[in-house]
Parts: sequence; structure tokens; C-alpha cells
Amino acid sequence: YKADEQDLALQEINAALLQIPDHKNLLSLKQTLEASFNPNSSYAKAEKLYRGVGGPQNRARAAFYYKKAAELGHIQAMNDIGVAYADGDGIRRDDKQAMEWFKKSAKLGDSEAMYNLALGYLFSDVRNTDKALPWVTQAAEKEYRPAYMLIGWMTTTGTGASANRVKAIRWDLKGMVNPISSVLHSQYRIPKKWQDDFINQYKKATNTGP
Repeated sequence: YKADEQDLALQEINAALLQIPDHKNLLSLKQTLEASFNPNSSYAKAEKLYRGVGGPQNRARAAFYYKKAAELGHIQAMNDIGVAYADGDGIRRDDKQAMEWFKKSAKLGDSEAMYNLALGYLFSDVRNTDKALPWVTQAAEKEYRPAYMLIGWMTTTGTGASANRVKAIRWDLKGMVNPISSVLHSQYRIPKKWQDDFINQYKKATNTGP
């Protein structure tokens, strides 16, 4: 395998170890491979595979490298592997795992992970609406723009927050004067399923849906 294909080599070694679990050379080779991963280079590799830059797009391999980078402490990778788990993108869908990674990243200060964690508390399979507001508020305080709309909806409907029309209007206005351009929108990493569920609820609450 090439130097940037550690994941494929590791996959082969793990398959072989299922047949001969105590093979010393294979165990040693696996240990060497595991030690060769670096958080930044693993994240860069994940991004290339995710976007299909410099080669074919491969979401499964991208998820492997996002997770490896996340396990090594890369904050953005923690958010991105969380999104992969939430959407089942390149990896088996698992909302609980998604939330665990979002929480790790959010606690380290990532505003997007704060938003995604709040979104998960509202729309995932492991929802807990009472925990959403503190996280989305922190994201908004860091000027993460999607958070404005979410707080506006929460305070309009009284979902995970006290219904307060004045606060709702204030947050909605903040969202209006800080629009999200198509370029900026394309850079966000937000679970599609959860966000789609939120947008549907937002349209119902604001009578802006079809």
C-alpha cells in the first residue's frame, strides 16, 4: 500500500488477525501503523476523500480518517465524524455516537459542534430538549449564524426554552441582518437529517412553509 493508504493496510491486517490473532509480526505491524497516524495529516486526508480532491470521493475512507483524527484530539474532526454518524455518511448511523463526538468538540470550544449538539438534543434519536438551549446560546455568542434561527424557533414555540415572542423576534432579526451566503452555507458541517427536521418545524411555526 502507498504511504497515504494506512487505512487500507490496517483493514487487511485486522482481517488477517481475525484468522491468526496471536501472529507477532502482524501485531507488531499493526502497532507501527497505528503509531504512524497524525491528527492533522489524518484530517487533511479525510477532507480530500470526503470532497474527492486529488482522487475519487470515498466517504467510508473519509469517515475512517475523521475518526482517527478525532481520536487523536483534532477538534474539527470530532465534529465531522459526529456528522458522519448522524447522517450515516460513510459509517453506520448512530445518533448516540454522534452526540458523544459533538459534546467532546463543543466542550473544547467548537461553535459548530455546540450548534450540532443542541440540534441533536432537539431532533436526534437521543433527544433531551432541556439541554439544548445552553449549547445553542454559546454557539450564538460565538456568532455561529445558524444558531440565531434555532434560538428564534425555540423561543417562539417554547421548545426547550420559555416561550418569549420578544426574544424570538430579536434572534430572528439578528439572523436577518447576518444572512448566510451560499458560499458560507457550503462550508458548514451540520447533520442533514436533523437540520431538515428543524427547518420543517421552523416553517410550520412561522407559516413560511408550502
